[in-house]
Amino acid sequence: MSASPTPTELSLKMEIESLLYLAGRPVTLKELKSAVKGKTTEIKNALEELISEYQQRETALSITKTSEDSYMLSLKDQFSNNKKLMQFMPTGYLSEGVLKTLSFIAINQPVTMYLVQKTRGSHVYKHVRELEDKKFIKTRMKDRTKVLETTDYFATYFCLSKDVTQMKSQLLQRIPTESN
Repeated sequence: MSASPTPTELSLKMEIESLLYLAGRPVTLKELKSAVKGKTTEIKNALEELISEYQQRETALSITKTSEDSYMLSLKDQFSNNKKLMQFMPTGYLSEGVLKTLSFIAINQPVTMYLVQKTRGSHVYKHVRELEDKKFIKTRMKDRTKVLETTDYFATYFCLSKDVTQMKSQLLQRIPTESN
């Protein structure tokens, strides 16, 4: 790219940035290609430039490559773990209780519904239904017991590894401290 970007280059980056902001979830290259004007290589280049720009500037936001072909605009970890800031998260996202249940499932997976209920309380039945509806967890029966696990969508959405061992390690690093 030249020293000063052309209006078309700025426009493509702005369109991609806008789309990532509005989506509020990981967006695939295929989705980007259908929504913005540009060749796949131009879109990839614009994404790499945006990632670099977000890393260089002082901002609470980052653009993350969540998988081979998906990208997401989100808060940096040090801000997403801050309870004072999270109180301003719009409803429609997960409540603190549901997030705690999801965290428990993710860190202990595969985990039985019995253990989740025993640890988190009887309200988890509603939480599990909501998490299943939002495709963050899946359930399966093992004998007469319901077993809970996270989905690939969960890993992608929260920018985590799909490998369960790595995911657990990443989650344990993200647990907020008492100062937040």
